[in-house]
Formats: sequence, structure tokens, C-alpha cells
Amino acid sequence: MRVLSLVVVAAILGVPSVFYGDALGLSISTTFFATVVGAMAGVTANLFASEWMLARLRARAERKGKTSNVDLLGDRAAPILERGGIVGIGLLGPIVLGTFGTALVGPALGISRRRIFVALLLGISFWCAVLAVVSDLLVRIYGVPS
Repeated sequence: MRVLSLVVVAAILGVPSVFYGDALGLSISTTFFATVVGAMAGVTANLFASEWMLARLRARAERKGKTSNVDLLGDRAAPILERGGIVGIGLLGPIVLGTFGTALVGPALGISRRRIFVALLLGISFWCAVLAVVSDLLVRIYGVPS
């Protein structure tokens, strides 16, 4: 049940859910795997809905006579894409734009869903591994003795 709750939380919150998994007392490998699965489930749902969300956000901004927030976010992501390519978006996106922001901005920048999915899979796996190790070390050093 704890693993399932971690998958659900990771689908909603993304990479930072690693700390929740560690707070649940799960092993580092279980925390890593469940967080990656949950975050990628959330990214998949977001990628499927990205075209619809982009169209709605742009239409709403157009009605107000403003620039869409997604386009502004895309302007922030463009230098990352120019410097690091798809891999840079995958590695830096979850930290700079957030997991779901990257899944939304990727298609807005013209990146195919498949490529952004693979890039985010690599980036989320990397950051989940780093945060799982850091979280486990912090709990071992500063954790409450049982």
C-alpha cells in the first residue's frame, strides 16, 4: 500500500516524491523505481493532453490579448534546447521547469512526444537516483533513532 501511495504521489508531484518514499520507510531501490514509474505515468498523461492544453491556454491568452504562459515558459526553455539539445531538456527540464512543465513545453517547442518522453525518462531517472541517494544519506545521518 505504501508503494502504491508513492506511485500516486509521484504521478502528481513528480521527482520530489523521492523524499516521500524515504519518509515512508521504503528501501532506496523501491523508492527509486516507484517514483520513476509514478512520475512517468504523470508525464504520459500530460503528453497525451498536451495538444489540448496548449490550444486552450493559447486561446485563453489570445482572448485576453496577452502572450500565453506556455509560450513564455517555452522562451525560457529555448536556450536549454539550443545548448543541450533534447538531452539537455531531459536532464535540466525536471529541475528548471518541473516534470510536467517540461512535458508541456516540449511539444510547444516542436519536439515530438516520443523524443520528449525518452528524454524525460532519462532525466527523471537521473534525478530520482540522485535524490534517493541524498535522501537516504540524510536520513542515515540525521534520522530519528528507532
